[in-house]
Amino acid sequence: MKKIRLILRHWFHPRLSNKAVKVGKKKPALLFYNPPPQRAFIFGAGTGFIFLGLTLAVIWYFPLLTAFWRYKFSPPPAVPANKKIAKIDYHNFFIFIPKIKARAKVFANTPVDDRQVYMKVLHQGVAHAKGTSFPGQGGVIYLFAHSTNSPFYATRLNAVFMLLNYLQSGDLVVIYFSGRQYRYRVVKKSIVSPRDVQYLHFHPLDDRETLILQTCYPPGTTWKRLLVFAEKF
Repeated sequence: MKKIRLILRHWFHPRLSNKAVKVGKKKPALLFYNPPPQRAFIFGAGTGFIFLGLTLAVIWYFPLLTAFWRYKFSPPPAVPANKKIAKIDYHNFFIFIPKIKARAKVFANTPVDDRQVYMKVLHQGVAHAKGTSFPGQGGVIYLFAHSTNSPFYATRLNAVFMLLNYLQSGDLVVIYFSGRQYRYRVVKKSIVSPRDVQYLHFHPLDDRETLILQTCYPPGTTWKRLLVFAEKF
């Protein structure tokens, strides 16, 4: 044990150099110059790991930082007043959430049980769960923007819905589908287990057309699922 202490003291204990100077009133200062190879290696490795960690953190959470910056500082986008849009196309399926400045293309009839298919979709936009309704048909429209087991992919595939947790009751969600505009008002939020899939078969008690938006929660993780419920008005 004594030998280990001597080794550690030799590596880490500061030593006065031959060029010791005095600072202020007769207070010797320590100058570190030409450190031993072990100390130089440890210092260099530690600095490198810190720099690498900060770089990875920025890259990892860049989509979240971008979404938050846009939410806080960019001007609020205007919602068109008309119920129709110029180009009528059955494949024209978009979502627009003014409060969090989120907008993306929605891919219809995405199978939730085929990982290869929905992962490809989530690289391009938002997925509409196959078997759920479309806007204007009544029932439940189920949209999700992320479903993966990797936190690394969570911040990339989930960027569109990254700030869904900022939505409150009364906030507006706009869907464009087949040349028409549909508006929904947020009524509630719920945090559920990733294994809880009952909401894919959700039936509102009052038979109102309901939009459910799903994302992972907390942002950048895959621990839970955040569901936002909005009703057509």
